[in-house]
Amino acid sequence: MVTADTVSSFLNRWISSGHKIDQECVPVILAALVKIAQSLQPSTEWPRLPREIYHLTRDVFARSLEIRPLFLTACGFEPNTFFQSVLNGLLQYPGEVDDTLCDESVAGSLDIASTFLQKDCVIVENDTIQIVLRAMFEKLFDPQKLCFKNDYTRSKAFDFMNVTLTRAKDTTGFELICTMLKGFVQASTIPVEWPYIPKNSRRNHFVGLRNLGATCYQNSTLQQLFMVPQFRQLILTADVSGANVTEFFSQLRSLFGFMQLSLRQYCDTQPFFATCTDPDGQPANPIIQMDVDEFFNQTMDRLEHELRGTPMASEIARPFAGKFVQKIRSLDCEHVSESFQPFHTLSVDVKNAHTLEKSIEAFFAGEHLDGDNKYKCDECNKHVDAVKSTSIRHLPPTLIVHLKRFDLDLETMRRTKIHDRFEFPEFIDMIPYTSRGPDETGDPKPLGYRLTGVLVHSGGTADAGHYYSYIRSPKPPREDWFEFNDRSISPFNINHLEDACFGGYDARRVVRDAKEVVVNVPRTRSAYMLFYERHDDPMKMESAVPDPDLLPEIIASVESDNLNLIGDILLFDEGFCLAMNRMIMDMSKTIARDHPTYYNVLDLAWRVLFTVVIRVKTKDNATLEYWFTLLEQLVKNSPHSVPFLKEAFKEDNFRFALLHCPEQHVRGLTSECVIKVLGGVGEYSRSALHSVLEASIISVSHLVHVSVVERGTNFTDLVSLMSRLLDSGGELAANVMFSNHIIRSLAIYTKVELEKRIYRTNEQNRVAEPAPRPTEPAVALIRKLLDFLSPEEIFAGSDDRVEALEDVAELADVSDLSNGRLQFWRLQIVLCQSSTDILQILQIIRRLSNYGGFSEAIVYLALRELSKGTSNPNNLPNYIDEARKWSLVVIAAMGDDVDQEVVQKRNDSIVNLIVHVSPHDPKRSHRALTNL
Repeated sequence: MVTADTVSSFLNRWISSGHKIDQECVPVILAALVKIAQSLQPSTEWPRLPREIYHLTRDVFARSLEIRPLFLTACGFEPNTFFQSVLNGLLQYPGEVDDTLCDESVAGSLDIASTFLQKDCVIVENDTIQIVLRAMFEKLFDPQKLCFKNDYTRSKAFDFMNVTLTRAKDTTGFELICTMLKGFVQASTIPVEWPYIPKNSRRNHFVGLRNLGATCYQNSTLQQLFMVPQFRQLILTADVSGANVTEFFSQLRSLFGFMQLSLRQYCDTQPFFATCTDPDGQPANPIIQMDVDEFFNQTMDRLEHELRGTPMASEIARPFAGKFVQKIRSLDCEHVSESFQPFHTLSVDVKNAHTLEKSIEAFFAGEHLDGDNKYKCDECNKHVDAVKSTSIRHLPPTLIVHLKRFDLDLETMRRTKIHDRFEFPEFIDMIPYTSRGPDETGDPKPLGYRLTGVLVHSGGTADAGHYYSYIRSPKPPREDWFEFNDRSISPFNINHLEDACFGGYDARRVVRDAKEVVVNVPRTRSAYMLFYERHDDPMKMESAVPDPDLLPEIIASVESDNLNLIGDILLFDEGFCLAMNRMIMDMSKTIARDHPTYYNVLDLAWRVLFTVVIRVKTKDNATLEYWFTLLEQLVKNSPHSVPFLKEAFKEDNFRFALLHCPEQHVRGLTSECVIKVLGGVGEYSRSALHSVLEASIISVSHLVHVSVVERGTNFTDLVSLMSRLLDSGGELAANVMFSNHIIRSLAIYTKVELEKRIYRTNEQNRVAEPAPRPTEPAVALIRKLLDFLSPEEIFAGSDDRVEALEDVAELADVSDLSNGRLQFWRLQIVLCQSSTDILQILQIIRRLSNYGGFSEAIVYLALRELSKGTSNPNNLPNYIDEARKWSLVVIAAMGDDVDQEVVQKRNDSIVNLIVHVSPHDPKRSHRALTNL
């Protein structure tokens, strides 16, 4: 019997000999491959074959089907049986271990199965296609059933699913895959990051914490506490039934649960931080830094308070709880006074101490009470000489040493940082600082401690800087050190501890007063809190605390988030984008463009592009451009394009691509795509184009309004797109834009920008120059809109239209929009308001008199107003005087370039006004004519 090893050896020799797969060699190799197919199951023995064997198998079968299709049968090979065997192996495949190592068996099986389907040499029923598509979808996209994890394997699975889809005899398979893929895309959480690379969001070693601004003090402390196994287990498993716990404890437990199980690089600390308070009991401010020692003690106090009345009240602090004993021994009598004080941290001086051992010795040094400071013995009822000493009665499992690096300057009343060098050992024996003896300590064993964590302050002052931690992993056999710096966690070489944590000064040569001197420059990085773990054997460190059993609700919450992350990793991937591009392109070639399923294909393409593709980090822009080109081709010559695009332009993801996408290239391609898809619809039907154009303008108009509110977010790009839409739609587009108040938004934005006084400072001559003003596109679009619209169309609308033009008209004072047509409209606005008094018309004429060029329009409008008979007759004579003054001002402004024909024309216009007014006030009219 031919074994896989035998055939593999033979084929490897064939490959290495450089033979090509030609017509002569096919029978020889095919006979060997037939033996494999007859004797082996892909899911059991094929993994022993290298990738090259699968490639050769695929190529030989493909070549054989081309040049000798009957030879397969002659060799005793049944393609359908072989294909079914491979297919069964794929459907039953349990999955790859991870994404780093490709399982060649499944990749090769997928490749060969695709070849058989492409060559159409096997019979596949529609029911089988449905089963295969569902199974492949689950193995590719379901985080709980994921089997294909390696990029190469996934690419082969995509190809196989696509080939299977094209073999369907009706559209059922297309509808199924569109539905499943749309559900997969819609289930994703729209990311904030741009570009979104979820693969980089996976944890590395441990889970970091998000810094909310200046919350590094919180993060570094919580990371140290989490890495203490006993404390972590208490938080995660504590029975708090009957306790008056608040959100503080609940959020801390939830945060620890995520730090324990999450697959993410870091956790969001906002929910926990929202429950924290400052030293005054007010809600904590994320941009105000706290002292880590203060935060630690505040945290322990809150935990003990919330768990009061439960067994956990005394347990929660046990990992850090120690007890001091203070003794006062009289030198004049036999009496001894004792008092006890609990502690969570041992605070020792840094100044003038140099080493941890010396500082601890100073802390526990005895003090003589004599002279004026004698001790009053209660037993003897008299003052006596005595010695006061402090020692440790009980040592905690984890000893936290607080280094007093911050001191209060009594002159400035500000805290300063002590930069003195302070050394601390990896091992320390605490026996000398205890009451000594098993009768006092209750523990006759050695009291050795090993360094497990260092919390560092980096910065030159006490009120600013940054906190981060170095922590030893508590899990043997790898007791490596790591740097925990907010969300970033990386390995740390413990041999660099001295440079990173001891502080001190560096001597540097500087030039002062033309002389070179040596100055001491402080090292800004120095240890602030030390974490030591108690152990029996200094050479053996093992954590006896297993990983805690988390509460079901915490597990469910974290696992749900993990599944979302896995789904994002599968979705926001360049391989997925390329595979979907090929699949949708093949679908569009197979399905008739008037078939109802084609709408689903359009919908899928749009969702994948604007939800996924535009956010994916790719090697170049080719993938993105492929997708926009595909979308432009899909909408051509399909009756489904119109209803689809009318809804698609309303999608939030599409609007996001135009308004908030930080990539100029993406915004540009999206704008170009809008214009091109409109062109594609126009080729199909001009009437259809109008409705789609209207939908696009409504959507973009909404974005312009939002951009104005957001102070010009990508405003210029949006205005440019609106201008192109106006060019495409002409008067129709202008009316739609006007109906959607686009002129008002443009005017508001332009006025705000023009009223700003932004200057650039010339560094050479210190002359302030006005900065460029980004209003030209908006002004240009306003002009184009005014050219398309007539007054009758404008004033047939609502009062909003009138107000919009009033906004535009006001730009005449601050921009170059002051042309005759604009002023004509401005008067139209006033005249169309029934409550407007004639004096308001006169004031506008006076104000705009310097602009000139529209006298006929003013006369026409004035006569029209007067003919209504609605004006106050008492004001009509005033109009004559105003009109004369206006004419004189205009003529005077013309200076030496006075055109007598223009003057005569203006005078005639005023005469017409006077004559029109004469029936109301003959005397006034006669005087006006005389003056003229």
